[in-house]
Amino acid sequence: MSELSDAVLIGLLEAAPDSIIGVGTDGRIALVNAQTVVLFGYTQAELLGQHIETLIPESSRPMHPMHRRDYLADPRPRPMGAGEPLAGRRKDGSEFPAEISLSTVDAGPRTLVIAAVRDVSERVRVEAKFRGLLEAAPDAIVGVSADGCITLVNAQTERLFGYRRDELMGQQIEMLVPEDVRAGHPQLRNRYFADLQPRPMGAGSPLRARRKDGSEFPAEVSLSALETEDGLIVSAAIRDVTERVEAQAQRLRLEAEAQRLAAVAERERLEAQLHQSRRLESLGQLAGGVAHDFNNLLAVMLNYTSFVAEQVQDAAGADTRGPWAQAAADLQQVLRAGNRATELTHQLLAFGRREVIRPRVLDLNGVIREVEQLLRRALGEHIQLHVELDEGMRPVLADPGQVEQVLMNLAVNARDAMPDGEPCPYTRPTTK
Repeated sequence: MSELSDAVLIGLLEAAPDSIIGVGTDGRIALVNAQTVVLFGYTQAELLGQHIETLIPESSRPMHPMHRRDYLADPRPRPMGAGEPLAGRRKDGSEFPAEISLSTVDAGPRTLVIAAVRDVSERVRVEAKFRGLLEAAPDAIVGVSADGCITLVNAQTERLFGYRRDELMGQQIEMLVPEDVRAGHPQLRNRYFADLQPRPMGAGSPLRARRKDGSEFPAEVSLSALETEDGLIVSAAIRDVTERVEAQAQRLRLEAEAQRLAAVAERERLEAQLHQSRRLESLGQLAGGVAHDFNNLLAVMLNYTSFVAEQVQDAAGADTRGPWAQAAADLQQVLRAGNRATELTHQLLAFGRREVIRPRVLDLNGVIREVEQLLRRALGEHIQLHVELDEGMRPVLADPGQVEQVLMNLAVNARDAMPDGEPCPYTRPTTK
């Protein structure tokens, strides 16, 4: 080499960020740069002429000469280790993870194997931290490449799906998808790779996933994209939501049962009202029948009493103090009582709806006074009836029996609303 070429070569070696070590075919170190001194802690003088195994961890030293011979048999540029972790050994005996790339150069009569050594301790720490987080995640994490191959799984994936890690790595993601939707899954996967935005799958509705034993479970799946040394992968976080789905189903069942019980209670309430209405109707019919018969008897009694009263009055004549006059007065009391009984039978007939409607001009206050005693007897002693009359009320055209029936219905409904004599929270039984 010319002097300029040597200077350039030396400058490149010294400026390289990696440790550069030249090794002869006999395994002795023939060339080191400044970064080698920094990385391994030896001086150049200490390294030159030493066997390269000096920089190899003791556990790997016995096999290293064989690896050197294998490389010299096919001396082409390539990384060492084929993906296996490598390590270097410093002067103080400490070790560090390393990446090593090999190539050969002709240096005059000699052939040198050039090893570029890089300390990857920081990257290993980051990867270890990432793996720790990945393994500690409560959800199953599955990394998938663009062609659908599984490139990453965590421990929760093994527990959730029942596969070992080596059974999943390199397989198609569709093996975790139920058979009835597998055919359409690649299209969905390609659509996501075309628009790499973090988002949940399923639009809020639970998806299904398939275990190794063929069983399926409802799942939530969230997707996100990751840039790795091996290229772009999509990370799928998968969560088993069986308990949530079962809880929702149980809640819906309880709500349906509550609605059913409410419907049954409402039906029973309506049936009870219907039975009560029928009993009242039967009672009204019975009361109407009795009142009708009683009214006929009263008519006969009143007619004969009127005949007797007329005869007694004729016998008394102008005498207002004699026995005939007293008998005539007594008969008038009987007639008044009979007329009052007739009014009561009319009320019972109206209650039984067996009386023909005869509207006339009424004083509502008078109707209320007449029906008040009947209401008190119908309501019972444990219910207090308060009557408030409006003395300025104008007369109305109505059938008195119908008005009395309305008042009776209102009073009975109010009584039924407070069976224990106290008003329910939703009613105030006051009859006006």
